[in-house]
Amino acid sequence: MWQPDQAAEDRLARTLAGAIAGGLLIGAVLESQSKYHHRCTQEVRTPDGSECVGDYEPVPGPDIEHIVLLLGVGAVAFWLGIREPEQ
Repeated sequence: MWQPDQAAEDRLARTLAGAIAGGLLIGAVLESQSKYHHRCTQEVRTPDGSECVGDYEPVPGPDIEHIVLLLGVGAVAFWLGIREPEQ
């Protein structure tokens, strides 16, 4: 059974946060270079949001909302990796 000390847990958490942040950054770069993305042609409002009832059609260019989401979550993961450790 692995019983890490506080320093090992901190290193592991920082490593995982850095790996996740790097993966999300790479995903955002790849998404920004895509030639097409898919959009729903018709949506309806539901009590918990919206639902696609139409078809998905290809639209030229990258999906900006997806890129912003990837960068935002990546920034949070990066911040978690570089913040001061809790004492």
